[in-house]
Amino acid sequence: MKEREIISLVLLILITFLGFYAILFFSQKVQSLKGEVLSLKQEMENREKYVENIKKIYESLKRNEIFPLIQTALPEKPDYSDILTFLHQKATEHGLIISSKISFSEKAETSQDSLPFSLKHLEISFSLIGNYEGFKNFLRDLEFSQRHFKVKKIEISPSKENLEIKIKAEVFHY
Repeated sequence: MKEREIISLVLLILITFLGFYAILFFSQKVQSLKGEVLSLKQEMENREKYVENIKKIYESLKRNEIFPLIQTALPEKPDYSDILTFLHQKATEHGLIISSKISFSEKAETSQDSLPFSLKHLEISFSLIGNYEGFKNFLRDLEFSQRHFKVKKIEISPSKENLEIKIKAEVFHY
């Protein structure tokens, strides 16, 4: 009977140590998982704060007078008539003549990873006839216009009295 009690005691001690080891092992696992959960929770809270901040900025911009200017510079859809009117008006103001048909070419979307949306661009090609001073002022007006123009290419051909200038530019929308 004593042997049986010793074996029972040894088994009890062994089971106790194994149980203690199992609890310790699972406790460590639970602690590491708890740390991961807290880390993910913190990251989620930071992202929620970021989104809330963007919403506040957006609402602030909507109430601000700058928002319509941003929509003008980067509209949702290209407005060909506004662009044509602007180009004809500025050319006339500076004594230039648009000597060719203004052609528009919608370009594929440009993927920019830093932006939450993709920009599309509209390529514009046309020719002007006039003097250097008028052309310089026309380019200045393009640069400082509310609509964002990006001049891609300029070809200048001198003639007897004036210059013929071919322009390729882009305007953006989303």
